[in-house]
Amino acid sequence: MAQLTLPIFDLTGKETSTIELNAAIFGVAANPTLLHQAVVAFLANKRAATASTKDRSQVSGTNRKPWKQKGTGNARVGSARSPLWRGGGITFGPNADRNYGQRMPQKMKQSALKVALSSKVAGDGFIVVDSLDALDGKTKTWITAASKLPKAESKKLVVGLAKNDMADRSIRNVQGVKYVSLEGLTIYDVVRYPVVMMTQDAIASLEKRLTNRAKEAVKA
Repeated sequence: MAQLTLPIFDLTGKETSTIELNAAIFGVAANPTLLHQAVVAFLANKRAATASTKDRSQVSGTNRKPWKQKGTGNARVGSARSPLWRGGGITFGPNADRNYGQRMPQKMKQSALKVALSSKVAGDGFIVVDSLDALDGKTKTWITAASKLPKAESKKLVVGLAKNDMADRSIRNVQGVKYVSLEGLTIYDVVRYPVVMMTQDAIASLEKRLTNRAKEAVKA
């Protein structure tokens, strides 16, 4: 399969070399339906059931019959906690037991991630840097580096191989920029940010991981 060639920059904005991206991961065809399904599932799985109402067995109040069944001219009532009365229970109201989660097969998640990354590469929204070692935890250091890199004014998702406190501290106070490790990379973040900046070692690890999983799926 054909390869995609992109330049590799350092944090001074200098092009140091090039990288060959695996077209099976970074060059797949667009699939908006799959991306939409993946994003909806991600947001649904994050949703917490916070709304909670009480039914007639949970609201406070007497369980005594308000008046006798016949002879008063009033409608028949069994309890003041009836949903028909003010202060009574709620019928079929929301409760905290509801689960909004949506299951999405692992192979579909991987395919959606490939589609999302490929759309960034195709749309000139993917930047490769050699490393983030130059970041020292100061916001000013990142701002200086970002100003020298392509897409300087764009919102960015910065992806490193592993957790990096110095990179995170340098980036987290800058509006519109987020740092994540490869383990924390989500399809939602890739779609949400116009530009994805990924380190060279993170790309190598991602390609190896997705390629191995594809081979395992074929064997299965």
